[in-house]
Amino acid sequence: PKSITVNSEIEGLFEEGCTSFKFVWQVLEGLPKEIEPLDWGFAYRGFRNIAKLGGQAIATLHCEQPDIIALLQRELMEQNRTDLAAWTDARPAICETIDVFTAGLICLELGCPLYIVHISAWQTMEVIKFLRQMKVKIYAETCPHYLI
Repeated sequence: PKSITVNSEIEGLFEEGCTSFKFVWQVLEGLPKEIEPLDWGFAYRGFRNIAKLGGQAIATLHCEQPDIIALLQRELMEQNRTDLAAWTDARPAICETIDVFTAGLICLELGCPLYIVHISAWQTMEVIKFLRQMKVKIYAETCPHYLI
């Protein structure tokens, strides 16, 4: 389970050979009580700790804006939408793009390298291009099924 101590353990984990630290946004409903949901304060602290390693480690981020997703999921459930398409309908591209932009600005401020995992929206790529112009050290990858 994630706890406040995770961020304080980044330096020790780095000394043991870990060079990337993944942050995963997720819908807040239904999490076990012992798992603290990721928020921007937690991410900021983690990005700051990674930045202190002088560019030898990187933050990786799976971006899905949980507040918007939770709202859309509730609305779809009220419409009795439990079909596979409801999963996609609850996750518009903006949910990924918002978090990439926010993380990029935080990493710009802190000097933390950032790697965005499996992006799926063209809007996100445009934000990444913009962040690179601002000198954010940001990388991204996608999966073949997102390119179809």
